[in-house]
Amino acid sequence: MTGNAEFIDNFALPGMLHAAILRSTHPHARIVRIDAAAALALPGVHAVLTGDDMKKWANPVVTAPEGWGLHSLAVDKVRYVGEPVAAVAADSRYIAEDALELINVEYELLPPVPNAPAAIAAGAALLFEERGTNVILQRDYRWGDIDAAFAQADRVVADSFRWNRVGANPMETFGCVCRWDLVDNVLTCHGAYQTPRFIALGRAFALNLPTNKVKVVSHPQGGGFGGKGGPRGTDIAALLSRKADGRPVKYIEDRIEYLLAGAGQSWDRYYEASLALKEDGTVLGFKVKLLDDQGASAEGYGTISVAKPLAAFTGAYRIGTAYYDLTVVASNRAPTYPYRGYGPPPHNLVLESLMDIAARKLNLDPAEIRRRNYIQPEQFPYTLPSGNEYDSGNYPAVLDKVLAMADYAGLREQQAQARAAGRLVGIGVASVVEPGVFDWNAYATVGVPGVGVPEGVKVAVDIVGNVTVVVGFNWQGQGQYTVAPPTPPRRTSARAAAASALPSPAPCWAPANYSPKNFPASSPT
Repeated sequence: MTGNAEFIDNFALPGMLHAAILRSTHPHARIVRIDAAAALALPGVHAVLTGDDMKKWANPVVTAPEGWGLHSLAVDKVRYVGEPVAAVAADSRYIAEDALELINVEYELLPPVPNAPAAIAAGAALLFEERGTNVILQRDYRWGDIDAAFAQADRVVADSFRWNRVGANPMETFGCVCRWDLVDNVLTCHGAYQTPRFIALGRAFALNLPTNKVKVVSHPQGGGFGGKGGPRGTDIAALLSRKADGRPVKYIEDRIEYLLAGAGQSWDRYYEASLALKEDGTVLGFKVKLLDDQGASAEGYGTISVAKPLAAFTGAYRIGTAYYDLTVVASNRAPTYPYRGYGPPPHNLVLESLMDIAARKLNLDPAEIRRRNYIQPEQFPYTLPSGNEYDSGNYPAVLDKVLAMADYAGLREQQAQARAAGRLVGIGVASVVEPGVFDWNAYATVGVPGVGVPEGVKVAVDIVGNVTVVVGFNWQGQGQYTVAPPTPPRRTSARAAAASALPSPAPCWAPANYSPKNFPASSPT
C-alpha cells in the first residue's frame, strides 16, 4: 500500500551486471557445437556461460527420485523447448540480449517424446540413455482386499480422465541478484524465493559449496503459488558472477520465458479409475491408475504431487479398500514444479467425478450419494485405508449448511425449468479433504528425503525475563505480519525494571575451584 516493498527488480548492487539466457528451440537434440566468440567480443559483455562451465563447476540439480536431473544449462543435449543453453552477463539487459543473437549453436535433432503415453510406448526415444527407460517411478499401493470388493459389488463405474498441464501466472516473474565472493568463496543470492532455505540447500549441492557458504535472501513477491523457486536462474546468475570476477549479476525472467519454461507448470496426468458400489450407493472400493508426465526432469519434486493424495486418498468417505497404481515418466516437455495444492486437486476431480457418475447410474441425487458415504462425526478420529488419520470432522453438517445457503432445492427446480426450455444448466456438488499437517513419510515412498521444506523458530529469554521469538517467512502479501506482529519489549515487573538499570557486569575470571555458592545471591553476575 505504501510502495515500500523491495521487489527483486527494484534491488541493485554496485557494479551489477545483467543476464540474458539463450534457450533451446528444439524439444530433443544433441548439442554438436556452441560458438560464443562473437558474443564475448561484443562491447559491454563480461561473461558467457555454456554447458562446459556447468560440467566443470556444477552438478545436476537435486531430484526426487535421485538421478533424474539436468544441469541448469544444457550439457551435451537439450530435452525441451526453452531449456537454457547459454547465458550472457553484460552491462545492460539490452546488450546481453543482443549478445544472445551472436551465439551459434549447432544441433543434431533427435526423435521427440511429446507426452506420457509416448514415453512408455515401445521403441520410444530415451531422455536419459543411461537409465534405459523413461519411467522415473512405478509403484502400486493396495489397501485391503480390493479384488473381493469389486467382485462383490452390485455396480462398478469406471472412466478415464485427462488433467491437462496447468500453471500459475503471478504478476511478478522470477528474479534474482547473485554475487559470488571469490575471496571467501561465499555465494549470496537475493531473489523472489518462495522456499529460501530449501533453495539454499539445493544450491550448495548443485554448486559444490558448503551449506554455510550459501546465503539466500528472500524478497517480497508478487505472487508465488508454488513456482517461485528459480533454481536454474539462480545457478546461472551465480556462475555468471563467478566467471565475471565476482561482480553481482541480476537475472529477471521475462513473461515469455516464464510461460515457455518457467517453474509454474504442473500436473500433466492421465487417469483410469473405478468405484465398486452396492445398489444403495454405498462405495465398497476405489481404484486409481495414474500416468504422470513430469517433463524432462524430476527437478521440481513433482513426484511429491503424486504422493500427497495418499494423505486423503478416499476423501471424505468411508471406503474400506483402495488401490493406487502410479507411473511417473519423463518426456520432452518443460519440467513440472509445485503448484497450488501440490497434487490432490486432480485426484479429487477423479473421485468426485466417479461419485457423480455413480449417482446417475443409481438414480441418486449427487448430494445424497455423498451423504450416504460420509465418515460420520462419531467415527473420528478415523483412519483411512492408506493409514493416515483424520482427527475430526462433521461432514453431514457441513453439507446441510452449504445446501441450505445455496437453496439447493430451488436451484434444482430452476435447472429443471431451464432444461425443459432447451438450456443445459449444471449444478456441481463436491466434497474434498485438503491435507494439512500429515504423515510426511508418504513422501519417502516416492524417493523424497527429509521432512519437507526446512524452517524453524528461535526463542530466547534475556536476563530480565523478556522473551524474543524469531520466526522467518517469505513475504507474498498474505499479511503475515498480522499473524506474527512485531511488538515492543515489555517489562513485566518493577523488579525487572530495576534489574535493567543495573550496570553491565565487568569481565570476570573464575578459578578452577569455582562454585556458584560462593557468590552472593544479590550479585548481578
